[in-house]
Amino acid sequence: MVAMVWRHLPLGVRRTILWRATSKFLVGVAAVCLNSQGQALLLKHRFHTADRAWGLPGGWMTRGEAPEEAVHRELREETGLQAEIIAPLLTDGDGEWIELIYLCRINSDQPHLQAEELIDWRWCDPGTVEVPMLASHRHALRLAAQRCGA
Repeated sequence: MVAMVWRHLPLGVRRTILWRATSKFLVGVAAVCLNSQGQALLLKHRFHTADRAWGLPGGWMTRGEAPEEAVHRELREETGLQAEIIAPLLTDGDGEWIELIYLCRINSDQPHLQAEELIDWRWCDPGTVEVPMLASHRHALRLAAQRCGA
């Protein structure tokens, strides 16, 4: 009986019911951006704690935004760079947030940092990164190195 009623409800009503009845969580994106030498771009974030000060370019998705659009937007906002998305690389999360990490190629070696959020940047060998960062970002860098033969 419930299934029959559900099928006859307008789509907008069904979406509203689902939205109100399900838990919410944040969705973020990040990018392993490789330059022409196979080096990955790392950013030092102003608002991160010391144990994860460095990380990949990225941020939270906005409502209605596709993950790939968010990658392009975040990279452009944080560094002024444009990327070619190669493939999804890693999905991580803890039940309150989920992060989608993409493998990307960029053509420029000179980012222009957004000073409000970022302190510094560097290029590194993705297989041997020795700076404090999130475990998921370190794992994504290792996966990129394996995938690209670095």
